[in-house]
Amino acid sequence: MQINIILLENIRSYEREEVVLHPGSTLLSGDIGSGKSTILLAIDFALFGFRKGELVGTDLLRHGKDRGSVALEFDLNGKNIRIERYLKRVNDGVRNEKCTLIIDGVRFDLMPSELTARLAEMLGYAPDVVKKNKPIFRYSVYTPQEAMKHILLHEEDRLETMRSIFDIDKYGIIRSNAKLFLTELRSMKRVYEALAKDALQKEQERSVIKEQEKIVHQDLDRGAAQVHQLTQQMEHVHEEEVRIQQALQEHAKQKMLLLAKRNEQQDKQNRLSKIEKNIQSFDSKLRTLLHEIAGVDDRSIADIKKHIAEHEQTHQQLIAQRSILGSDVVRLERILEKGRCEICGQIVYEPETMQQSFREKQNQKQDLEKQIPILEQQLNELRRTISMQEKAEFVKRSINEVMQWKTEQEAERELLVRQLELIQADIMLLGEHEQSTALEEHGRVIAHELKQLQQEKILAERMVSRAEQALNDLARRKTQIEQEIEEKKQAERSAKKVGASLTWIEQDFIPLMEHIEKQVMRTIQSEFNDFFQYWLSILLSDELSVRIDEQFAPIIEQNGYVTQYQNLSGGERTAIALAYRLALTKVINTLIDTIRTKDLLILDEPTDGFSSQQLDRVRDVLSELNLRQMILVSHEAKMDAFAQHVVRIYKENHVSRVAR
Repeated sequence: MQINIILLENIRSYEREEVVLHPGSTLLSGDIGSGKSTILLAIDFALFGFRKGELVGTDLLRHGKDRGSVALEFDLNGKNIRIERYLKRVNDGVRNEKCTLIIDGVRFDLMPSELTARLAEMLGYAPDVVKKNKPIFRYSVYTPQEAMKHILLHEEDRLETMRSIFDIDKYGIIRSNAKLFLTELRSMKRVYEALAKDALQKEQERSVIKEQEKIVHQDLDRGAAQVHQLTQQMEHVHEEEVRIQQALQEHAKQKMLLLAKRNEQQDKQNRLSKIEKNIQSFDSKLRTLLHEIAGVDDRSIADIKKHIAEHEQTHQQLIAQRSILGSDVVRLERILEKGRCEICGQIVYEPETMQQSFREKQNQKQDLEKQIPILEQQLNELRRTISMQEKAEFVKRSINEVMQWKTEQEAERELLVRQLELIQADIMLLGEHEQSTALEEHGRVIAHELKQLQQEKILAERMVSRAEQALNDLARRKTQIEQEIEEKKQAERSAKKVGASLTWIEQDFIPLMEHIEKQVMRTIQSEFNDFFQYWLSILLSDELSVRIDEQFAPIIEQNGYVTQYQNLSGGERTAIALAYRLALTKVINTLIDTIRTKDLLILDEPTDGFSSQQLDRVRDVLSELNLRQMILVSHEAKMDAFAQHVVRIYKENHVSRVAR
């Protein structure tokens, strides 16, 4: 990892300033209070954001400003990365707003926590570094010198820091969790032991249930046999009942047929009586009709009509002659009265002859007048005769019709007589089956017997049902007891298993965790001590004898006597703190091989209180480190000669600036 640019806007004493860094060693030089450490805080904030109790917004945002920002540009694994974090003043403090991550020109807008997690992943730190706020970056890359001195002076903070950095505290957590788990296991064991009680009593109860099942099975078998026997008896009785029912149905059918035959007989008898009456009526009518045509002229109507025509012709001729004679008589009478002809006016000279002719004409007319009534009477007689003859013809047709009806009625009467004879024969035959009292009585006896068998079967089935229900109840109870027995056995096995786990955790696992923790701590402490003594030997030569004990505390011997850290001179304390810091960085980089900040180191005032000779030794340390990039903060003028690049910081009118 190599930091290239830091851009600060309204961060502490800075208004807007860009700091350009280069590979190799870079010294941030300036007077005390000029703003050098602010750049380091800005780097820390850009990478990891706020840390509760350590770094908050009010520590960063310039007084009197509502907004501020830090942009950090660096190279990592061949990629150019830019981080932008923004600050905003609100009523209750300063808030970290939405952030920006740019990787090779690709922009991502992230929430502060998302950016911190993403960067931790990119830098190779484990996920719990961010979640648990472990200070690996601070102690592997950047630690304020005063913070390192604080660790050296305070044992509790020192051990807690070491455990946190090297993830050794997980063993203590494991032991604590194991002890909590032991409490839970003891509770579980008591529960299992309580559940395992009364197992023998449950076994005895199961034996009693098995004996009860045998007795109920016997009752069930007897009931089932009785039901089977009653079922067979009912089948036989039912067959007899069916036979009787069929016989009764046949008898009912015969009765219906007999009733139908009798009804038919009555209908035909009524019809026969009606026919007899009809025949008698026909005979009476025939006699009347024959009487009506008795004495009727037996000539044909055609002959009579012929005589009528002849008489009518003669009658017309006589009428015509009478008319002519009448005219002649009137004419002659007038001629005789007047003596001359009215037409020609001729005088009658022979009146006697004329009188004779008049009398002859008058006699002829009188004869005709006598003949005409006789002829008319004859015509009337002939007309009456033809009327009688037509009536006789109608009567004859009626007689024929009556005779035909009579013949048909007589034929139907003969048919009815034969049918009545056959019906009577059928009635006589059907009458033989009319008596069914004995059959019906037998049917009632069979029905009563079947009803009794059904009642007995119902009682037997109830007994079977009760037995089956009892068996089901016993089976459920037995299943329940067997389940309880199995649960108690399982509880007993579980209690033994939990007891074994208790013993193993108490006697093996927890001591093992303590041993592992000690071994890990011993290994880290040994390696840490080697690195510490190496760096301290460069810084202090043989002036002091210092080693790191198992509590990671420096044991200082001076002139054969153990002395305390706070009793040393300022330069000696700074040298021990720097050696401690470099040893810690080396161990972290050695043990945690995933982190990608191994080639970056930031030192804040590492030479406070150093003599000129000690400052020269710092140059040897920097050369020995041989890192890709080192950022140093110091107000010592001599340090300028030790760095490859120098960034000079000065403050003007309360505003920090970078000298150009």
